[in-house]
Amino acid sequence: MAPLALLTCCLLSSAPHVTLWVWEAKQDLRALPETVDVALLVAEVNVTPEGLRVRRRVQPALLPPGRVPLAVVRLETHGRGLPEAARAKLVEVLVERVETLHTSGLQLDFDARPAEYADYRALLFALRLRLSKKTLSITGLASWCAESPPWFEGAPVDEVVPQFFRLGLDSERWRSRFATGVLARCGTSVGVSTDEPPSLALMTAPRVFVFHPGTWSPRDLAALLP
Repeated sequence: MAPLALLTCCLLSSAPHVTLWVWEAKQDLRALPETVDVALLVAEVNVTPEGLRVRRRVQPALLPPGRVPLAVVRLETHGRGLPEAARAKLVEVLVERVETLHTSGLQLDFDARPAEYADYRALLFALRLRLSKKTLSITGLASWCAESPPWFEGAPVDEVVPQFFRLGLDSERWRSRFATGVLARCGTSVGVSTDEPPSLALMTAPRVFVFHPGTWSPRDLAALLP
């Protein structure tokens, strides 16, 4: 059975709340059911020694009337961290994306390394002050969930979404650990991908974010959400 068919089976069996990760490609989601949320990539930001390189979304994303997406920003630092000067500018860029696009909140997609945890926490606290009542969430590495305590404990985020895909040779090990409850420190949400076979244990999460490479076609959506 193909990965998307397996994912469909698992989603139907446990009926979690589904959110689609919608990446940089032309998207027509006007037929999306009201029960499915959208987390829309709105920018990619590279932090370099010279400053910030911001690439805002250029591909159109057509959503159902009145649908308010969650803004997602992919952040890259190449292991250099987030110095204070860059952090202040980054906050302005991120807040601008949320306010200009009238989104429900912000989700940061940043694979922070241990040496960058303190910088990341400082960024999250700065963002919380600026976003008021808007949602602030982050994606996470599976390894973060195994830390005791996790680095984000006490950070002002509403949700942590560990990504259980693109894990390479460690994939089954992390899925097994999730199934035993070892990784519960990340909360109740998980991220999966349509091009990798999921495990039923992942689908027991109350909220599942689903990544799909490229464009969500009507056929993909029909297979995932019959």
